[in-house]
Amino acid sequence: MKNNHLILIDLVVGFVLLPFCLLIRFFRRLLAKIFPRKHHGILIIKFLGAGNYVALQNFIAGKEVEILSARSNRNALEKFGIGKKHYLIDDRSFISLVVTSVVSCIQIALRDYEQVVNLETESNFAKFVAALTSCKILSGVSNVHKSYIDYYLYDRYLVNPTLLSKADSMRLLVNFSELENLHIKQTISSHRQNFIDAGFLTHINQVIISPTSSNTDSSRRLSCSDWEKIFSMLWATDDSLWIEVLFPSKNDEQFMDLSTIIQRYPKIELVVTSYDEFVEKISKADLILTVDSQALHIAQQFERPTVAFFGPTSPFGVNFCNTTYAITKSLACSPCFHKYLKLPCDGTIPCMRFDSSDFEILRLINHAKF
Repeated sequence: MKNNHLILIDLVVGFVLLPFCLLIRFFRRLLAKIFPRKHHGILIIKFLGAGNYVALQNFIAGKEVEILSARSNRNALEKFGIGKKHYLIDDRSFISLVVTSVVSCIQIALRDYEQVVNLETESNFAKFVAALTSCKILSGVSNVHKSYIDYYLYDRYLVNPTLLSKADSMRLLVNFSELENLHIKQTISSHRQNFIDAGFLTHINQVIISPTSSNTDSSRRLSCSDWEKIFSMLWATDDSLWIEVLFPSKNDEQFMDLSTIIQRYPKIELVVTSYDEFVEKISKADLILTVDSQALHIAQQFERPTVAFFGPTSPFGVNFCNTTYAITKSLACSPCFHKYLKLPCDGTIPCMRFDSSDFEILRLINHAKF
């Protein structure tokens, strides 16, 4: 959760309201034993990252699920029919954030849930909302070890495992180097070969490129120079290839730079889409090129062949499908944002610096010769 307004309210909640709310939860649990009430449904708390909900759709389908999320995720939630009820927080201004947060908290506090699952466990505000709820089981899912507050707050919690030894952790923190995780590298190599053997790169007519990722995390984007390498390689394929580069808005941070580059490649079309058009184009494409983003999760949902670049996030973080060809440096420090208070690389993000060899997969598209 990196939005400035959300960070501010998160600090206030953490220092002032969360301890008070823990007491409320304690007394609620005592009262529930004395005066049992009917509980039903599941509340999922996840503010940012609509792609997470798309990836969770198979779990949510058929269950009585309510969602607490940001207003910016409304299109995805409605488009894919995710959740029976939505509590949406509007973070476009501080006033709207406070008003919608208070209204959502009141509505949620009046409900009785079978279970509440907090997927924003690093957020004090999410913990506050979770503690407000009346539920039989309160769960948290995180990539970091729990604090003492979490220990007393959650009935159940899950810390996602990593394949990083304590010694390697110390090496990364004390003297950072680009240390490869060989376990991840071997697994990725096996998946890549399966992708190639399945023949996903033959008979490609339409290629969709989605350069964007969440505006809360620009570090997982490819550089414009890397995208130009990709444009150049695709340009050299046969003339039948139809290539579109999708942007949800002209306000995207890479829009102007990439639009200038695309002008040098008349066969490549730049398209600013609505959300419905964005989903439609991905669902029908022969091949998608993207980063770890909502475009990837939508492509996985429709089982469309995808070449995806991963840096500070893990290919195994949400879903990892046979239709996905993951390009990653397989560094031991990745995924990093939830493991360290200060990134061991000091924000240089070496995991997003790719070599020419990383783009060789494009040579297999329709057996291209270039």
